Amino acid sequence: MIVQSRTGKLRWSTVVSYLPLDDKKKSSLSEMTLQNILNNEPVTDDGEYKFFNVKGRLLYQIGYKDGKVRSVGTVMKGSQLSTKTKRNSELSNAPRDVDPICIDWYLVTTVYDEEGIVIDYYEVYLFTTCDTGGGGGGGGGGGGEEPIDQEIVTAHTAHLVETEYTEDDNVSEIGEDFSGLATVPPPTYDCSYYVHRAALTRMIVGITMFNVTAHPSSITYYNYAKGNILRVVTPITINTSYTRDPTLQGAVCVWTFEANFRWTYLSQGTSTTKQYHKTKTQIVTPFM
Repeated sequence: MIVQSRTGKLRWSTVVSYLPLDDKKKSSLSEMTLQNILNNEPVTDDGEYKFFNVKGRLLYQIGYKDGKVRSVGTVMKGSQLSTKTKRNSELSNAPRDVDPICIDWYLVTTVYDEEGIVIDYYEVYLFTTCDTGGGGGGGGGGGGEEPIDQEIVTAHTAHLVETEYTEDDNVSEIGEDFSGLATVPPPTYDCSYYVHRAALTRMIVGITMFNVTAHPSSITYYNYAKGNILRVVTPITINTSYTRDPTLQGAVCVWTFEANFRWTYLSQGTSTTKQYHKTKTQIVTPFM
């Protein structure tokens, strides 16, 4: 498989191996399968896909079941592994990173359920590469080249609905003596963000988070006690941050903000204000 830019320039290439989930039912790929994998679109051919560089070295493997990604395996350096207990017995016999010019390589596999939630994780030792060039010439790496992948960006919005109310949020029809059992529609806070991820492994490269917005940000309604009221909601973003686990490929985004409310009593020419401190947490999964 060769990936080109729109101008026809070669971006990268990879050799793909496909093992059907049921080899009695499927012996070839559908026409758009590989393109759909790269574009994070539904894949109808269940099974295991292995991606190699042109020298035959495994870079990634992805497993599909019922059209969804169920496992992702990434080749990683031993120094990049998590502190999780290694449960595969062959790891105990694997060479460690003792020699500074040698690198241990592992296949790190994350398993997901049908909802994209992590249910298992394991690391398997593959091989060791060493730099035999004596450290000269600055060629680097001893064959430990960086895996080939491309970055895709997807846009998302997390929502938080206001749950705080005051008497000023009560509404009634003009001329109606209403006790305030109904309220004006509460504002919804939109927390928007972009996820930058690798197309094949879905590993998160970075997240761009934006300031919080509210809708409706302003609304006019009638309150029996106060008359016509203009309510304006202005969210002031205090902080945005995210943390990620490169191994499990997920992330957690957190917005903290102040929701400033202003009720202007149009008939009286007065107003009141109130502030609510808010926090929105959003879990980002690899397959959103």
